[in-house]
Amino acid sequence: MSTQQHPLFGKRFQAFFLRAWLLAVLCFGGGLYAHSQGYEVLAWVLVWGFVISAVGTLIYLRYCLFNVSCPACGSATQTTKDDSQRRWVARCKKCDITWDLNIGTQVHY
Repeated sequence: MSTQQHPLFGKRFQAFFLRAWLLAVLCFGGGLYAHSQGYEVLAWVLVWGFVISAVGTLIYLRYCLFNVSCPACGSATQTTKDDSQRRWVARCKKCDITWDLNIGTQVHY
């Protein structure tokens, strides 16, 4: 079984994560600011926006992580942590390729 870098997964995953958490932080900060200015209803709306954004982001990213398609053949893969438990890989049984998803704590040089 050969190991290859997945061409787009890591970049898209991390970009979505950063944008979604920036939105969540802005909602939370806006809620704190609105509360300090006396806008209680707006503050609660923004805090609930933070909660929905944070939970929705986690659910969506978990779905993306465990539903990776193989770039070579398009079939479904099985996502697991590799043997060192430091990075995520997706194994395609049809192509016999292990795709390194470029997310985790292992440094790539």
